Amino acid sequence: MVMVSRPVWDQQAETEAQDERAWGEPASDAPQLVLAIRRQGSREQAWHVRLLGRAVARRLPGMRVSLACVDRDLPSLSEVMASAAAPSVIVPLWLLGSDQVQRRLFTASALSRESVQIAAPLGPDRLVADVLAWRLRAAGARVGDPVVLAVPTPADPDAHRDVVRAAAMLRARWGGAPVAVAYTSGSPRTVDASVRALRQTGARQVAVAPYTLMPGMGATSVRLQAEQAGACAVAEPPGVHPLVVELVVRRHLAAMELARSRTVAA
Repeated sequence: MVMVSRPVWDQQAETEAQDERAWGEPASDAPQLVLAIRRQGSREQAWHVRLLGRAVARRLPGMRVSLACVDRDLPSLSEVMASAAAPSVIVPLWLLGSDQVQRRLFTASALSRESVQIAAPLGPDRLVADVLAWRLRAAGARVGDPVVLAVPTPADPDAHRDVVRAAAMLRARWGGAPVAVAYTSGSPRTVDASVRALRQTGARQVAVAPYTLMPGMGATSVRLQAEQAGACAVAEPPGVHPLVVELVVRRHLAAMELARSRTVAA
């Protein structure tokens, strides 16, 4: 009989409360850092987000760290903001933003009776590029191999500029090697086409890195398309890397500093 082991996030879910939404300082009047996700993803993704929440709470003692969804999944950001009893900072846990999502953040934050600061998304950022370079090396890619930075969402003209910036940051961390941009849908810049284009320049080995924060369906889509394209290595997404935790903390501190400077200026 063949024994099939379940993923660690699946096993862990049975021993954790399914409604775990907050970490750190339990007092309701403690300052609150809200980690905003767009929607409830796979069980794997949810497990990694909870790990990130705990890690951030350890870095910010005295702070209440909460999880909320911008979409209607629970816990919704609107509910978290409406029930906030202390000032909050919202840190979006995504690498690419959009005007539509930004409007939802502002709409939800307006429901709070306390002050709310909205931090910048986590990407593009040099720390994300550092983690992606580390993930590429861990997957077996060599510094200098051409890379396809694959976005597991339909192409968005407004966000494409940020993807290009992210590719430039990764190129600077990857020995100046070419870094092409690809999308898993909605664009002729497919993963397969990008891998083939880099091979036509004479490259024997082409690696692929997913431009999404956490493991889940998006990263799986990138991996499947990269393997079909014959990529030599496929990196894992940044996930709960110490530099990702550091980036969340920096976004929080930057938002707090901006709020203080506005108060002084007023």
